[in-house]
Amino acid sequence: MNQVVNFGLEELQIDMRSGSDSRRIGDLRDIEEESGARILAIKHRDDSFNVSPSEQDEVVAGDSLIVLGSLAQVRRMESLIHEPGDPRIRD
Repeated sequence: MNQVVNFGLEELQIDMRSGSDSRRIGDLRDIEEESGARILAIKHRDDSFNVSPSEQDEVVAGDSLIVLGSLAQVRRMESLIHEPGDPRIRD
């Protein structure tokens, strides 16, 4: 039996209250794993894009993550990204 899974691209904005502000992409890998959604790119607040972010690239307030996943996966990532002081993110 084939199951249809709808995937889509979403833009998730990083704000100053977010536990993800001023974090490297490498620090967000645990959130990717827990949510099942994948970070594909960074849209910077000046509207430039990094379509191949490295582990060392940083996201700051005003940037957005371009993510791929099912609706449930993307919503889970969004909730994890916006948790203040998320303990899964390493300093």
